[in-house]
Amino acid sequence: MARTFLFTAFEPSGDAHAAPVIAALRAREPGTRVIAFGGPRMAEAGAELVEETTSDPAMLGHALGQAWGHWKRLRRLEARLRRDPPELLVPVDSPAANFPACARFRRRVPNGRIAHLVAPQLWAWGAWRVRKLRRRTDRVLCLLPFEADWFAARGVPARFVGHPLFSPAPARREADPGGPPRLALLPGSRAAEVRANWPTMVAAAERARRRYPDLELVAALRDEGARALIAECGDRPAGLAIETDPRAAFATAHAALVASGTASLEAVAHGAPTVVLYNVSRWQWQLIGRWLIRTRYFALPNVIAHGAGEAPPVPELIPHFGDPDPVAEAVERLLGDPEARAEQRARGRRIADLFEGTDYPTAAARAIHDLASGVSR
Repeated sequence: MARTFLFTAFEPSGDAHAAPVIAALRAREPGTRVIAFGGPRMAEAGAELVEETTSDPAMLGHALGQAWGHWKRLRRLEARLRRDPPELLVPVDSPAANFPACARFRRRVPNGRIAHLVAPQLWAWGAWRVRKLRRRTDRVLCLLPFEADWFAARGVPARFVGHPLFSPAPARREADPGGPPRLALLPGSRAAEVRANWPTMVAAAERARRRYPDLELVAALRDEGARALIAECGDRPAGLAIETDPRAAFATAHAALVASGTASLEAVAHGAPTVVLYNVSRWQWQLIGRWLIRTRYFALPNVIAHGAGEAPPVPELIPHFGDPDPVAEAVERLLGDPEARAEQRARGRRIADLFEGTDYPTAAARAIHDLASGVSR
């Protein structure tokens, strides 16, 4: 009898993480039926898309209207579970949006199993939520090497399945490009990130130009929305080039200035010497952030290195409050020191080695299949 799996994703990143796993599941068992609350990539991979849910992210901290919309979406999900219960739920990323979906699945499909794809970052903040996760999962599929041990130590079954950035491993740049110094700017993917980080990035780049007058700038902006946002910010340095593929920016840049997030790991994976930045409100950090967040590092390359007992490979300015001077100083050190760039690339190779031999979609599909088949580990 064909298996039926339900995937729920509520952000574009969840759509991207889920799609290759859905394709691998269907290749492993061609009769597998995958239904999804998700996005276009999941549909292209072979999922029956019940509802498009990734174009308008539903996370805590967004507008009340979005929260109301997500509650109504959960009601539709629950009705679907009553009519057509799957045997396994795969909530993808976005724990604030997915935890309520898991609770409804537990209630409506008491014998069903739940496999979280992308571990909630409870090791960074909100570790008390591990009790909620323990009730609402049967296995957590972890993208970072240290996470499986962290969750297992707290009674949550977990398995490391690799990371999409390293499946397959990207071509690494092991030498600096020729020509004048070149700086890549990656301000983030969400509108709030671009608005928060872009002005500081531009101001830091303009200061670096005073030291390196021939400095060239390239911004990696994946879509038209991001390009419109930097236009809205009103800060476009003279001669700024635009790339839609970050890999092209990394390949030609002597250094990259990157907003914290997956892009910071992507830069290191490609061998681009990197400074990581993330601007936050000072008062929000003082009142809330510094009490909630317990991780020593914020930038993903540094978090992974720390988990492996390695030195942090990239300078990070997180939390940062907008002053461009320390950002420019960190960028200028990289631009002016070939040995520092070479050392960062060497440390980045050691991070990449932690992912070697693990193919993300194959490993994640196997873990989901094992859970559905009753394999306990």
